[in-house]
Amino acid sequence: MATLRRPERVSDEERVEPKLDSVYDFIYVDSRRIGLFLSQFDDSGLLQQIEQSEAVTEGTDNTGDRSVGLNVGVLRGQLGGGRKTTEGRNESSKQVYDPQWTNVLTFLDFLQDRDLLQRDIKEARIGQIGLFRGSLTIVNAAILKIVLASAFVREQITTQQIFIITQQFQANQLVPPTPETIRTNVNGNLDTICTVPIVNYGKSVVGENTIWYPLRDEFVVGSIGDLILKHSTNVSGEWHILGVVDAVPDEFFPLTIEQFVMGTDTETPMQSMESFVERLARVSRTILGRPSAAYGVTPIVIFRQIAD
Repeated sequence: MATLRRPERVSDEERVEPKLDSVYDFIYVDSRRIGLFLSQFDDSGLLQQIEQSEAVTEGTDNTGDRSVGLNVGVLRGQLGGGRKTTEGRNESSKQVYDPQWTNVLTFLDFLQDRDLLQRDIKEARIGQIGLFRGSLTIVNAAILKIVLASAFVREQITTQQIFIITQQFQANQLVPPTPETIRTNVNGNLDTICTVPIVNYGKSVVGENTIWYPLRDEFVVGSIGDLILKHSTNVSGEWHILGVVDAVPDEFFPLTIEQFVMGTDTETPMQSMESFVERLARVSRTILGRPSAAYGVTPIVIFRQIAD
């Protein structure tokens, strides 16, 4: 872990220059959430900007005739009774630093110093901040809306659903709906599914467990498209995922598209608006959401240590 430290409640003059003992490769940084957490550790709020100024003054004394002159960067002026003059040269510089990226390591150090990091996913409780190490899989799920808009893809899906639903009805010795009815229902429900927010997400295998987390494009360093083109879905290397644990494995009852369209033994497709919304959420999670056996995490930082 980096040894970057920010001394508590110190003046700018007393601030210690931090040093790193490691270099990290960050691919996801939720700077907004980091700022919210860091502002709770400092009574003054979140550090937004650091200015470092330097000024150098050089001067010499000379005697001579009374004279006053002005040159670029040089000032001559009379002192005393006209027999003594001084010549001075002033130089100054100012550097402005954005602490956004060092805030990441500062935040990690704060959590580590205060023993706020949970490293064992099996012991994690909802609301804890965890730092977990494992693999990294990224799924560009947002592209699904573009894919489902394709007439070719829709035809493949509806043809498959017509076959599956017909087989299920015949197996139960029931009269299946007509292919056109199934086609209309499938297309209508695919349109509905496309209105549901679909987010890109990642998964990591941590020991014998899996964690699942959404990925917001604005916090990805680079782009998800770049990662997909380089690695497909599995990004090589050992990765650290820092985030808030907000879901644990549960008994989720999945709902397939055909069940959403045609209903189940205990549910009809449209019992009420509330049941419709609940079923829509279930089918969305079944297709692209967190698996029932996985832990859910809201990611803050995803990074790996650069090899020597």
